[in-house]
Amino acid sequence: MNQYKVRVNGKEHDVTLLSRAGSKISFSIEGQQYEVEVENAFSTNPKHSQITLAPPALKLTRVSSPTEIRAPMPGLIVDLKVKEGDKINAGQTVCVMEAMKMENNITAQHSATIHKVHVKPKQEVENGALLIELTLI
Repeated sequence: MNQYKVRVNGKEHDVTLLSRAGSKISFSIEGQQYEVEVENAFSTNPKHSQITLAPPALKLTRVSSPTEIRAPMPGLIVDLKVKEGDKINAGQTVCVMEAMKMENNITAQHSATIHKVHVKPKQEVENGALLIELTLI
């Protein structure tokens, strides 16, 4: 595995390259796994270890886990509908998030028990932030 330091919008991140197969690259950023599909050609500058991508060259997909509910976009947690220990059904709203002046219901994909809630109302979250951990039933 290759280790890199990557700067995005002025913030430096530790990145581990996990695999590369054709146009798909799998990597982790600070422990969270991602897959990227390179849709356009890119070039590398070996002298500076830079990769130059022409936007919109990447389609980034966070590798999801059935035991996690993550923020689908950056926004503000408006309301929590569950607490630790609650049993929930697939499709049930677990929290409400405001993004781009719209409220979005965040729902569970599986029936589960709420293991841990990582957010609270009025908390701002980034895209992909861990909101809730689940124990599947």
